[in-house]
Amino acid sequence: MRIPILTYQPMYIHGNGYDTNHLTALASDLQQLTEAGFRVVALRTLVDAWLEKRLDELEGKLVALTSDDGADFDYRDLPHPGAGTQRSAINVLRDFAARNPGRQPGLHITSFAIASPEARAALDKACMVGLGWWSDDWWPEAVRAGLMHIGSHSWDHNHDALPESFSLGVPRGTFSCITSARLADHEIRKAVEYLRRHADNPGAALFAYPYGEANAYIAEEYLPSHAAAMGIRAAFTGRAGFWEPQSDRWEIPRFVCGRDWTSPSELGALLEVAAGKRPAWLPVRGGAPIAEPASGTAVGRFLKFVRARVEAIPGWLHPEAALLTAHLTQAQRSSGIGGPVLEIGVFKGKYLSVLYKLSAPDEAVVGVDLFVGATDKAPAADAVRAHIAAACGDNSRLRIVVADSLELDSAKLARESRESRFRFVSIDGGHTKELVRRDLETAHPLLQPGGIIALDDVFNFGTPGVAEGVTEFFFECKPALAPFAICYNKVFVTTPDFHARYLRETLRFLEESPWLSTSRKTLARRRENGASDFTPMLFGYEVVPFM
Repeated sequence: MRIPILTYQPMYIHGNGYDTNHLTALASDLQQLTEAGFRVVALRTLVDAWLEKRLDELEGKLVALTSDDGADFDYRDLPHPGAGTQRSAINVLRDFAARNPGRQPGLHITSFAIASPEARAALDKACMVGLGWWSDDWWPEAVRAGLMHIGSHSWDHNHDALPESFSLGVPRGTFSCITSARLADHEIRKAVEYLRRHADNPGAALFAYPYGEANAYIAEEYLPSHAAAMGIRAAFTGRAGFWEPQSDRWEIPRFVCGRDWTSPSELGALLEVAAGKRPAWLPVRGGAPIAEPASGTAVGRFLKFVRARVEAIPGWLHPEAALLTAHLTQAQRSSGIGGPVLEIGVFKGKYLSVLYKLSAPDEAVVGVDLFVGATDKAPAADAVRAHIAAACGDNSRLRIVVADSLELDSAKLARESRESRFRFVSIDGGHTKELVRRDLETAHPLLQPGGIIALDDVFNFGTPGVAEGVTEFFFECKPALAPFAICYNKVFVTTPDFHARYLRETLRFLEESPWLSTSRKTLARRRENGASDFTPMLFGYEVVPFM
């Protein structure tokens, strides 16, 4: 079983060519899928067979079709102001069936629609041309036609183009912040209840994450606990990948037109992998470069912070490491993990500013440094405080400890954290074997379950003592620590019970960041490794090395 779910956005119309119009692409793809021997099956039909382990029904070359957002271009032919009258998605299917009688008896598409009529009306004005082309009166007609189901794409998408009156008190333009029962009920439960009232149909049991963004809270806690009561059978992300037997029920991947394929030849390569004719699918990036996250999104705002504030502080830090740290911090929040933060070796405060920015208002941030080379330690410490204040607008929770880490012990650090165990630790102090081992021995006992340690310069060929100290510590002390990511000069480790979760979150970060070249290269290498049955390991644990 290796099923591609192909996703389109029928309102994506910037011309009438394959790469500028998803309705044009859909019409072409239907013919190509058929000629390649793929059978189109309704998504709900596949979900039921998979969950009920009727695996014989999932044999052969199968494909499911979905569309996102639920604008009227899904059902109605509309006069696009720039590209002329457009055949709707459902009429594209009808046209194909008329030209190819009997060739796709299960022809079907699932439209994942934004449920809130108020949100759709506002988005119609903000994202389209304000002509009322985002309605729901056609939903029952589409279902009765037998070619389309209506699934849930949340209540209001937590969309950043909505007026302030729609605010939930969390950042908009992302779904990763929907991390409580209150927020999830608003976005997921409310949407499915509306769907049941206005267009009760098999698709109402399917949920597609807005922005394609799953998060640990929804996928691992909320849906497993509440989906049955809501009648939700499965959830779908926007992460590229095939639906396979081992896929997570609440994070089933989908391929997206315009991102994962932009031409019939690129779709053909994807289908060859699905059919077993190629060992692995590699991302294809044709045409214009992938846009960075919008400045209004949570990731966009943090990226702006890194570029405008962090990069001005002297020191060394890969932006990818800062972004991964932000993603992992959000994963900790989703798991209810909080607590103080520690950095041993702050230098001028570059990475410390990232850690401070990501800390909660009730979390202390402790920085330890001997400030080697400074004859007067106080001004050096004051400079770090000033850098943090300039970058983050505040430094009231920052505590700078001027100390030689060889003379520092766990008890003193515990006093600085008010006896609380650390949520996140960065070790970037001395680069000799002795200093690195000592820093690990001091900090490791103070790490809470699910806490993360970022070890700096482990694979920096200019600082071999770091690798020696880390290796000696792991082999001789045998700590309860599990590496899960190698992001350039930083190795991220956690407690073993959280290894699988953070490994998954690292992959999620890469999949949700296609605009980073390292994401594309790393995921491509991971697929190549998978095709060769090779898994990168460090100290007995699987890791994701960034390329």
